[in-house]
Amino acid sequence: MRCHRFLRGEDALLLAWTGAAPALAAAASGSPVDLPGADGKRDGSGVPGSQPIAAIGSGRERRS
Repeated sequence: MRCHRFLRGEDALLLAWTGAAPALAAAASGSPVDLPGADGKRDGSGVPGSQPIAAIGSGRERRS
């Protein structure tokens, strides 16, 4: 489980996901987005993404 701690001036979380690892993310164009690695700290302030994320899921989800 990963947690997020707001920094001073932050007051909103725009996207969250929970599911089986590994998490996969995609941009609005459908191209993959690299996600930051897990941090060993219990609580973290997060790491900015490399680009906006439009969708997130797991490679283990069932496709029809």
